[in-house]
Amino acid sequence: MKKVVEKVSSLTEDFADELYYDREEIINDYSYDLGKEERNMEITKKLLDMKMPISNIIDITGLSEEEIKSLKN
Repeated sequence: MKKVVEKVSSLTEDFADELYYDREEIINDYSYDLGKEERNMEITKKLLDMKMPISNIIDITGLSEEEIKSLKN
């Protein structure tokens, strides 16, 4: 019985380690992605104002044609 308890305890600790996450790290990573996307949209708007061809904007920003056209309005 002692071996069973030790094995279950070991499995529980391993499982708990797999569930661990750093909340601050996730928030920072997610915030960075949101900031990057927002900045990308600002750049796209400026490039559109400069009359840059959409194909060039796609190459520069990685946005789709639909995303770019939605910013045009």
